Amino acid sequence: MKNFSFNRFCNVMRHDLTEHRRIYLTIAGILTITFTLTHLLGYLIEETPDRFVVQLGFVALTHIIGTNYSLSSIYAHIDTKEHRIANFMLPASNFEKALARHVLAILGFNLIFIASYLCSELFNALYVLALEGISAVPQHSLLLNCNNAISTSQLWLGLNEILPSIPILFACVHIFTSSLFVLASAYFRKHAFVKTMLIMFIANPMILTAVPGKLFPHSANHFELTVCYSLFILALAGATIYFAYRHYCRIQVL
Repeated sequence: MKNFSFNRFCNVMRHDLTEHRRIYLTIAGILTITFTLTHLLGYLIEETPDRFVVQLGFVALTHIIGTNYSLSSIYAHIDTKEHRIANFMLPASNFEKALARHVLAILGFNLIFIASYLCSELFNALYVLALEGISAVPQHSLLLNCNNAISTSQLWLGLNEILPSIPILFACVHIFTSSLFVLASAYFRKHAFVKTMLIMFIANPMILTAVPGKLFPHSANHFELTVCYSLFILALAGATIYFAYRHYCRIQVL
């Protein structure tokens, strides 16, 4: 870490992009199809008052699943001895190689996510343009109506009234959950996403039973408790990612 070289870091990123370009293109294609289907869903529930909220829910769910899948593949490229040797021989430090994988998994996925969504918006606009004309395009655009949909959603307004700090807590819990997929990627490597989902499905009821039921809403209604609770969750997430990195360094030894 002390001898960090930006040039080596960029070279590792370029190598990973070239090596796994088919995977990135496949993810982009899957996301574009998913978002296009989400737009088609909007036409099926066109009369529903919270139509755009439902569509936004599908987009948010897709982002959460996609982010966790991307994070679970950070260390998946060293699943065999041959791959570990090839990774070990790259002219960069372990920190530079790990950081490059993290950047590609987070920033790279989000760029693909945004590009895929914009492509689906373009397809949707062309579809509406062909059927109803240019004046109807803004009415069917999820991108142009998302802000108004959220601000008028009864579900969102109700949650904000009951738990004012729910966005902060949700973001922190999401970060911690994502860190578990990074840890699983370092230890499982093969099928880390599926294995982590199964473990979380089994462990979640036990966690919810162990944590006092009034802790979450109580902290959500008090700013000081919210900050403490959020910092604790973020510290756990940081420790989890560090343990994943340390294990990655250990398995680099031939």
